[in-house]
Amino acid sequence: VVAADAKVLYALDYLGGRIARVRADGAVEPFVEGLTRPVALAVLGEAVIVAEDTGRLLRIAFPPGTTP
Repeated sequence: VVAADAKVLYALDYLGGRIARVRADGAVEPFVEGLTRPVALAVLGEAVIVAEDTGRLLRIAFPPGTTP
């Protein structure tokens, strides 16, 4: 689990190949699916960096003016 800020957390599902976004009100929503065994994630500015156990790194960018 990684905190983007005080209102949003990201949680990864290794076997399911997905990342969920958890909002402060408890709402859980899909963030990204179709990954190959994600093992780590970090929020860096306007992007989420995801590492898969295959060695692949992904950068998921947000549109300008939005927040992670």
